[in-house]
Amino acid sequence: MGRKKSRNHFLYLRNECVAALEIYLAEVDKLCQMLSACNGHAVDVADQVALIAQRHREITAHDEYIRARKRLLRSSGLASTFKSSQRIRR
Repeated sequence: MGRKKSRNHFLYLRNECVAALEIYLAEVDKLCQMLSACNGHAVDVADQVALIAQRHREITAHDEYIRARKRLLRSSGLASTFKSSQRIRR
């Protein structure tokens, strides 16, 4: 892969990672707002279903962010470095 093509690919992966993080944070915020509206009280079945659905959207968004982050780290060669440093700390 040429240097320019490699740089463009890296920027694409970086932008993909940032976008995935922003989506994940938006889903986290939605869940937090929903939970705040409960004020610690029991919720009815409809609200429980809505909370479960939002939690699922948050988890899905988190998984997408992690995948994008792994691709970005892998493209920069940091993925293998991270695994090595984890082994050292254990």
